[in-house]
Amino acid sequence: MQTKVVAAGAISRKRRVVKRHAEQWARICEAQRTSGQTIEAFCREHGIADSSFSRWRKKLADAAKAQRVAESGIRFLSVPLLSPAAEAVEVEVEGMRVRVRGPQATRLVETLVARMRSGVGR
Repeated sequence: MQTKVVAAGAISRKRRVVKRHAEQWARICEAQRTSGQTIEAFCREHGIADSSFSRWRKKLADAAKAQRVAESGIRFLSVPLLSPAAEAVEVEVEGMRVRVRGPQATRLVETLVARMRSGVGR
């Protein structure tokens, strides 16, 4: 285990730096949730930085959400556009809305959908 010297005014103390894996953080987050303690109290008692705990809790929640979406079978469907020269095209996916205006709106939306299908940018 590594140690790091942290200066606090004129007093210095050693703080252990512990490397944890996602599985360990998942167990820690579950232990906090079932403990009935606040995050602050739980982290203090277990020597965990609040910021690390919060960062990992968010990472794990985001990963779980992505997994649920992947398992739900939600897929993109081809939707024919009625007017290839549409003045404005609006697309909404998972609460995010994109509105594109102008003569290239249709082509831009088709490109975005193609990239999303191929996984580019993930």
